[in-house]
Amino acid sequence: MKFKCPKCGTLIEGQPERCPSCGVKFKWKKPEEAKPNPEKPVSPAPTANPRSDIALMMVVKPAMAKYRELYPEDVIDDEEVKKIIVENVERDTDEVLSEIHETVLRREQEKAEAEEAALKEAEESKQRELESKKKPYYTFGMVAAIVTLVFALIAFMLGSAYVRVVASRGSNIALVNFLFMGVILASITMFILSLVRLIRCAKSMGAGDFDHFVERIENKEKPKLPVHLIFAIIDFSLLTALMIATFVYAYADIPAAEIIKELVLFLVFAGVPFVLGLVFYGQQRKRIQ
Repeated sequence: MKFKCPKCGTLIEGQPERCPSCGVKFKWKKPEEAKPNPEKPVSPAPTANPRSDIALMMVVKPAMAKYRELYPEDVIDDEEVKKIIVENVERDTDEVLSEIHETVLRREQEKAEAEEAALKEAEESKQRELESKKKPYYTFGMVAAIVTLVFALIAFMLGSAYVRVVASRGSNIALVNFLFMGVILASITMFILSLVRLIRCAKSMGAGDFDHFVERIENKEKPKLPVHLIFAIIDFSLLTALMIATFVYAYADIPAAEIIKELVLFLVFAGVPFVLGLVFYGQQRKRIQ
């Protein structure tokens, strides 16, 4: 008699008590003990929990019926069949739990990678936003410095012109001379400060040194009015006072059209550069707000 072991599939000859490969115990019945109908109802092993008993019936009973179709009862008894089924169920359960564990780990890794990618994208987006503001920040700063440089020269030339007009009329007004000295000092100071600011902005842009800029962005610090613009305001105020004094002392008897012409020249050559300097500084200030 030859048959295959129902557990490991080893080909067995004769009627041994156990499988030589996996050790499954075989139960052999004598011919007189064999029943004509080998099929009989199989009851699962009693359990303390009715729900566990029902679950065991749902798993074991169909499996035992399948075993009985392949192997008669005199080859392997019911207890060994149950044992084999339970072992297979436990092995399958371990495999399922292992797959679930691997799935959880994989999803946690995917989640961590997604969060890392999101943080990286946010950082890159922040850097792109900073890059879009850095260059204009220093560009407007340089333009404002250039405009105040030009305004310093214009203020000096206009102040000299007003003094010459007063001197040509034979007047020697101490107020005019005092205002002109103030214009000269303010213009020289503004020129030097504007030149220094222009060089600093150009160097910072060329070297890519934006630490000061980034610090202000992160701290939301509002920039203070630059010193060269403070002197620009002082210079413009003194120049305006000098122009008014010149009109009072030297242009008292000239036609109104001539006065309007002088006012237009003052606004074009002094007022426009002064306003442009403030406008470009305002544009620079917006980059860190």
